[in-house]
Amino acid sequence: MKADLVDPRDIRWEDDTGTFRVRFWRRLSDIADSGWECAEYRVMETPFVEIQDWVRSTLQDTPYTMAALYAEVHVDDSGMGLVHIEGSNPVGH
Repeated sequence: MKADLVDPRDIRWEDDTGTFRVRFWRRLSDIADSGWECAEYRVMETPFVEIQDWVRSTLQDTPYTMAALYAEVHVDDSGMGLVHIEGSNPVGH
């Protein structure tokens, strides 16, 4: 890990809720290496802790067994990207 002391005034904007992506994963069958199915959601206008609660609840109440959370980020002219925050991605993307 690398941690540097920063000046908090160097950011141009901050968003209390942000836009996030959640990927839910489940195996296609009980056979090893059968592949994975993914359902991806964009979640907006919601505090992060509520999104975490929703993910936990969804994993308990559906056949999905894994989830990964990402922050949606727009960087000037380079377009939109995702920053992985937590969770697992079984296909490694």
